[in-house]
Amino acid sequence: MLLVGLVVGTRAWAHSRALLRPPALLSGVEFRDQRDADFRIEQLAGSIILVNFVFTRCPSVCPTQTRELAQLRRALPRPLSERIAFVSVSLDPIHDTPAELSQFAEKNGANAPNWSFLAASPEATHLMVEQLKGASAEALAEAAKARQAPLVLNPHETALYLFDRFGHLLQRYVAAPVDQARLLADLERASRVGEAASRSFF
Repeated sequence: MLLVGLVVGTRAWAHSRALLRPPALLSGVEFRDQRDADFRIEQLAGSIILVNFVFTRCPSVCPTQTRELAQLRRALPRPLSERIAFVSVSLDPIHDTPAELSQFAEKNGANAPNWSFLAASPEATHLMVEQLKGASAEALAEAAKARQAPLVLNPHETALYLFDRFGHLLQRYVAAPVDQARLLADLERASRVGEAASRSFF
């Protein structure tokens, strides 16, 4: 009986692991990170992922948002912080070399092992932004159901995208500055949901 239980448990674990995947909208994109290494979002499968868009020559919004997210990251409790991956994608990939991205991260307190600053081709970047904007309808509908405050579009791409461990878009935040209390609560909720979903297979 013990052996049967171990086999069933192993199969359930493997099945639950197979469901852990990165956001489909970012999968297959060839990135270069701030460490001058090849990067694919598939490397973050199984993590809660928080995505935003920046460009290093931005004079105000990008560094401000990055510093706010860095402050949030430092405030995360240890178990939660280990499950979250921060991803900042460049909107100016021609200029934003790995060296520029690394300097930007260092300058704004975002030089952390679980924070990736990425650049893709201009074509891939444009497609990502358009796809993520197109995906916001679901998030807005969910926000309306939850009776959250209406989201206001901003001409500068300040949106944050929160994905769970299974690659699902949980929420799109477009208001600035970052609502750190709400975002922290959502990250904690995402972590609990992910754990419950994994445990349900055992």
